[in-house]
Amino acid sequence: MAVFNISAMSARTPEEANEVSELIFKQIREDKTIQELYSLVPNVSFDKHIPIIGLLSDIMQTKSANCEFPEGGAVVVTEKTWTPKTLQQEQRLCKDDTESKFHFWQSRNSNLVEKYDLTNSGELNYLIFLIEDAVKKAIVRVADFSDTTAALVSGGGKITTSLGASGVARMNAIDGLWSQFIAIGTANAEQLVAISENGEATKAAQMTLAADTAKLTFEGMILGASEDVPNDAVIMCTRSLFNNYFKWLVDNSFDTATAVEGMDFRSITLAQYGVTIIERKDWDRNIKSYFDNGTTYDLPHRAVMTSRDNLLIGTESDTALSSFTSHYSEDTMKNIVREEIKIDAKVALDEAVMVAY
Repeated sequence: MAVFNISAMSARTPEEANEVSELIFKQIREDKTIQELYSLVPNVSFDKHIPIIGLLSDIMQTKSANCEFPEGGAVVVTEKTWTPKTLQQEQRLCKDDTESKFHFWQSRNSNLVEKYDLTNSGELNYLIFLIEDAVKKAIVRVADFSDTTAALVSGGGKITTSLGASGVARMNAIDGLWSQFIAIGTANAEQLVAISENGEATKAAQMTLAADTAKLTFEGMILGASEDVPNDAVIMCTRSLFNNYFKWLVDNSFDTATAVEGMDFRSITLAQYGVTIIERKDWDRNIKSYFDNGTTYDLPHRAVMTSRDNLLIGTESDTALSSFTSHYSEDTMKNIVREEIKIDAKVALDEAVMVAY
């Protein structure tokens, strides 16, 4: 195996940098989690409106005696507004820190190296792998959990104090989907199923779910959903709820229509209701990392029932990151990488959601 050359990780021309940027975005756009759970909307810009066109209201009245057709029927049109924010980061990659990881990656991803060999450099392909994975996780984290009012616990907020200012900066770009879900549940109690364990006074008590907590939660969401919740709606939930429900099914000798386990999430489709339940273990990871006040977690058990088409992630481009640069510094012997992307997230129809927390 060739000696690791960190300078080869740089995209050395604007054309090559753009090609790398397009490849990274292509990998993100085609990621299974993003493809199956969200609708990716390209070419959004600040203050661009999303028209929400309702259905025609009830029509057809009894014929009047004066031969005049009664007037009636209206279409309610509302709108939401894209407010995308720019996310950016810089990494300084040192040869000693990355060499062993690179060789392991190369041995495990030989086909990927051949497929995306842009410069005959396995090192550059490794850089693409690193950035694609990190940006994908950032997009999903921000889309789901970002909150423009985010602050450290020590400052009266909910962000884990030990994360400091950088932790807040990773979570305050936009009002993400969970900010919107909680607002929906707060505004209309009929769209909310409460999970009592979330209100316990210690982490241990919070994480000790009753045997039927998830069963009752999902049942309440499915049976309580209004006609506005689409027929193709799925339930996404924290791993804590997924495992609790799966165990309840096994303990009570219930079967499922299908069960799927992938790298990013597991899902089961209920034979009883025909609703797919999808585990979001990334939610548990982010909640425990970012929403820990030392005594309790902020709402560690969460679920939402809606369709993929109702969860929109807007990006500035449909082909590439907003910006990508990579160069090698001989002075520091480090490869300096900078990437930037502009995103926003919206619940298209508030009424098409059932939420549990």
